[in-house]
Amino acid sequence: MNNTIEMEFMIENGWPGVRIRPEFVNEPGKSYRFAIQVLSSRPNEYRSSLPAEPCPKEAYLSPWLRIPK
Repeated sequence: MNNTIEMEFMIENGWPGVRIRPEFVNEPGKSYRFAIQVLSSRPNEYRSSLPAEPCPKEAYLSPWLRIPK
């Protein structure tokens, strides 16, 4: 399964963000933590890193997740 979504595709189709299916969230209304891989034409300039533990909420919560009530 390919879960790669390009930013251009999102903008062209009017997507407000990345959808996360409800079954992947532990409890409705709770925050969900996930990783984003940024693909760049300058791979040596950018490096990924593991999130800090404990997770600082202001840095790792996505504003995109909206769970319908």
